[in-house]
Amino acid sequence: MTLRHDLALIQLSKSYLAAAQYFVGKLKERTDSKPYLLALGLASTSGDPRSAFPTAQLASPNFHIDLGYEEWIGGLSSYQTCHAVGTCPGNAFR
Repeated sequence: MTLRHDLALIQLSKSYLAAAQYFVGKLKERTDSKPYLLALGLASTSGDPRSAFPTAQLASPNFHIDLGYEEWIGGLSSYQTCHAVGTCPGNAFR
């Protein structure tokens, strides 16, 4: 590995940690987030990050564990579009 590659990996790790802290902070601001915070805490301590998936599946019928990156990005783009025009079902992320 080169020094440049190592630095890129370090920056990527820092970005992941900052994003996780940001989104957990946003979750803590909501009054209905207790099940999600508990699931994240359990996933963090259990050593199995996917252990939070059942909680996500109960909360969202659109959550699929087998979704690949390309499908996820496509779904996110669709959600952002419908949210921008006000046609999304539910009121998540408002």
